[in-house]
Parts: sequence; structure tokens; C-alpha cells
Amino acid sequence: MVFDNNHQSNTIKPIRVFIIDSKINCSIIDKYFLNNQLIHIISTANNGKLILYKLNNVLPDVVLINPEIGVLKYQNDLNNSVASIYNVIKIIADIKEYIDKAPKILIYSSSINEDNNFIYKAINAGADGYIMKSSLQELELAIIATSKGYINSSLLSLQMEKENECIENWTTVTQEKLEGMPKIYLRLLLYVMLTIILTFVLWLFSSKFEKVSSIEGKLEPEANIRVIDSPVTGKVKSIKIKSGQKVKKNQPLLILDSKLNFVEKSQKQTQLINQNKKLVQLKKSKDRLEQSLLNFNIQFKSKLTEKQAQLTQSQNLIKTKKSELLEVETNLKIAENKYKLYSNSKNKEIFPQIMVLEARQILEQEKQNIFQAKKEFESSKYVYVEKLSQLTVLEQEFKIKIIEVQQEVDKINNEIVNLSNEIQLTQNLIKIINYQINDQIIHAPINGIIFENIVSHSGVMVKQGQPLMNIAPEESNIVFRGQIKSKDSAFLKVGLPARIKVNAFPWREFGVLTGKISFIAPSSKINNDNEQVFDVEIRLNSNYDFKYLKLLSYGHTGKAEVIVRKENIISFLINN
Repeated sequence: MVFDNNHQSNTIKPIRVFIIDSKINCSIIDKYFLNNQLIHIISTANNGKLILYKLNNVLPDVVLINPEIGVLKYQNDLNNSVASIYNVIKIIADIKEYIDKAPKILIYSSSINEDNNFIYKAINAGADGYIMKSSLQELELAIIATSKGYINSSLLSLQMEKENECIENWTTVTQEKLEGMPKIYLRLLLYVMLTIILTFVLWLFSSKFEKVSSIEGKLEPEANIRVIDSPVTGKVKSIKIKSGQKVKKNQPLLILDSKLNFVEKSQKQTQLINQNKKLVQLKKSKDRLEQSLLNFNIQFKSKLTEKQAQLTQSQNLIKTKKSELLEVETNLKIAENKYKLYSNSKNKEIFPQIMVLEARQILEQEKQNIFQAKKEFESSKYVYVEKLSQLTVLEQEFKIKIIEVQQEVDKINNEIVNLSNEIQLTQNLIKIINYQINDQIIHAPINGIIFENIVSHSGVMVKQGQPLMNIAPEESNIVFRGQIKSKDSAFLKVGLPARIKVNAFPWREFGVLTGKISFIAPSSKINNDNEQVFDVEIRLNSNYDFKYLKLLSYGHTGKAEVIVRKENIISFLINN
């Protein structure tokens, strides 16, 4: 993780440390912490007579004691190594007793080989921590943890070992005493033991046993995670950050080599050229059809005018023939009357025979004339009907032709519209490709912390839209998310307290985190081990100085223990 020392110095009070060690060791430690913003060495001592005086004046947060300091003159004790260790224990007890606002006491050593007897005495005297000194970095973390009140797990186990040893010694001594006791004392002892047994039985029925379920998981940001996807298809050229690093908005994260986009751009440009050529051809076809329609319209109007003239001429011919027919009919009637008059006359002298014959010839001639006139009249009507039919056919042909040409024009217009849309789409794709080619550097969209680097090294081929990394928003609280087996989740509910043991130094050594269950998935799922599990989220009770000490980070794994129910010990023993 990246430490932001400037931020820390403005927001957290440094830990004041007092060192009791040799001059050489004090100088080495003081030089190491010279520029440290979290830890300030305020004073040192290698003379036992001045320790309490200095401590009362400077009032440190943590006192760092090396039991290997050598000869330490303190209250006129003997000058040997045993006296030195004894003096250290005496100093610890005096600090806790006489110093106002007694500081935390941390013992560090590199060659004492974890002398359990000495460590036990130091704990009883008031020591708060113990560490085998292997590096100054570990010493730094131990000072921070001790100042926060975290207890070293090795100290707890040492206390348990000491108690067990006391119990074993007590059992052996008790057995020897019993063998030498008179009978009256044995009876008294039996009564006492019976009382103890009854008390134990009552304790079995009254005391409750805690049923604990385990949840395997890891620390994650509580806020929604921003997923950074690859905008292009290409090869990862370089990665500018690593998992756990803080980033600022617009900070470069990763560079992609997107040469594949140049090939795609060339293909799209060729496609665009072909589409434009086709569009030009379609427009020319449309122009030809429209010109053909215009020419056909002109021809139609010309033929229409001609047919209308012929129709008018036929109408006039009908009128003429009708007039001629009427005239012939009139002449026929005159000829008939004249012939009747001549033929029916009794006076042959007035109308001689020759006049009768002449009148008859005229009558026959008029009959022929009327036959011819009727024939011509009917012929003129037939011509009119024929011309009218031709005009109708011409109009129908024109309408059909107009519809056919218009359909062709509409079809071409649709093709032009579709092709224009395709051209616009291709142009947009080319713009996107140009943008992608220029956008090979991936920037951080927000201020945050790199929660997970999905692509962890350069040279990897990625596809467009493929996730590259996850960013947690800045100042996001840390929660513990994990999975609990279905068989262990019967009594699990939101709000139950939880203890989290994180697999990360120094938390592995200096205690547990506490929190409460804030979410339980409504339905189960199958994990990689083919087990039915539920997703669970635990919200921590405190941020544990995550933002300042940098002791924990997103992604650290661990195990949470939840007390799901309590039952009588006797019930537990019977059921199990």
C-alpha cells in the first residue's frame, strides 16, 4: 500500500516513545524514526537512576525497554546479568505505580529466546507487549499496535501455559497431602468434594454454551466498486499502478497498444468507399427513372392530344354523316311522294309514262343514297368508338407506367435511405476507432484505491469491454464479505456480533476486529467446492485507523466467528 505521510501528519497525533537501552541502540533507533510522522522518539535513558525522573517530565505514550541493556544500576542492586533482568522487571512495576498516566510498556529482545519465566514476570509487573526484535520495521508496527492497546497473542498463550503449570503443581501437592491426612479430614474433604460436584451439576444446567459459526471471506470496500473496462481490443503495453495503490481522478492507470484498430479502420474506410460508390449508382438510376418518367409524360401528352383530336374529328364526322342522312331521308320522302303522285295519276297526258319512269329512277337512287348514308353514319360511329377506346387504353397504359416507374423510384429511394444510414453508421464507427486509437491511455475516472488488478502484467491481449481493474471510491469504509455454509446458517440473522481474525501482519499477532452482520443473502448458491453457501456482509464497529496506519487494506482474507445461539451445556453434551 502507498502511505500518505502528509495526510497522516495533519490528522493523527504522533506516538511519543521513550527508549531504555544502550547508547548505541538508542542512536540506531532514533535515526530510523527521525523522519517518521507516526512515531517520535522524545527521550532515551541508559542510567536507572534517571528513568523515573525523565518519565515524569516527558510523559510518553510508549516506553520501549531492552532487557539486554547489560549492567543497569537501579536502587543499588548487584551488577550482573541476573540483576539487570530483575531491574527491568522492577522498573516496569515502578513505572506503572509511580508515573501519572502510565504509558504502555513494550519489551523487545533479540537473544533472550523468549524466556517464559522472564516474560511472565514482566507481564505481572505491567508490561503491555513483547516482540522478538528482528527488524526495525516490525518494531515500528509493534509500537503502533501497543499504543492502540492490542495484545500480542504469544503473551496470551504464555499466560495460559503458566496457569496450566500452576494447576498441575497443585494437583501433585494435593495428592501427597491427602495420603498423610487422618480420616476425619477425609470425611470433611468428601463433603467439600460433594459440594463441588453439586455446584458443578448446577453449573451444567444453568450455564450456557455458545454455538459459533465461521465465515470465510475478505475485506472489501463498502461503496460500489467502479469497474474499468478496456475501450479497445489490443495488447497491454504497460501498467502504471498496482493493487492497493491510491489514485487521483484522471491519473494514468494503463497503456494499451491498439494496433488492431488500424486494420479495422482500414476495413471500415474501404467499406465506406464502396458504400459511397453504390450510393452514387443508386442516385444515377433514380435520375434515369425520373427522366424516363418525364419523357414518357411528354410522349403521353402528345399522343393524348393526337387521340383527342382524332376523337373530335370522329365526333364531327358523325355529325356530318347524320346531317347527310337526314338530307337523304328528306330527299327519299320527296321522291316517294313524287313517284306516288305520278304513278297514281289517271291523266296520262299531264304525267306521261316517261315522267313516271324518271320519278321511279329517282326514288331508287334515293333509296341507294339513304342506304349509303346510313352505312357511312354507322361507320363514323364505329370510328368514334374505336378512337375513344384507343384514348382510354392510352390513359390506362400511362397510369400503369407511372405506377411502375414510381414504384421503382420509391424502391431506389428506400435503398438510398438505408445506404445513407449505413454510411452514417460506418462514419461513426470510423470516428469511434479514431477515438480509440487516440485513447490508448486508460485514466482513473474517480479518486479512489485500486481494489483489484484483474490484468496484472503487460503483454496480455484484451478485448474491447473486458474488465481491467476495480477501483474503490475514496474514503470508502471497509467491510468483511464472505460465505457461510448452509448447515451453519440456521440461526444467523442481521445484527449479530462478529469477531474477525485477519490473515495479515500485525493483525494476526495483535488481536481481532469486531463488527455486526449487516447483510445476509436471501438465497443460497453453490461455491467452487460444490457446497451450498450464503453470502454474508459484516460492518466493522470501528475503522481501526485504516486511513492513517495503513495496517489493513482491501483484499486481506480472514475468518469471522459469529455466536449464532446459546444453549445449556448439559443440552449441548446430550445432543452431541
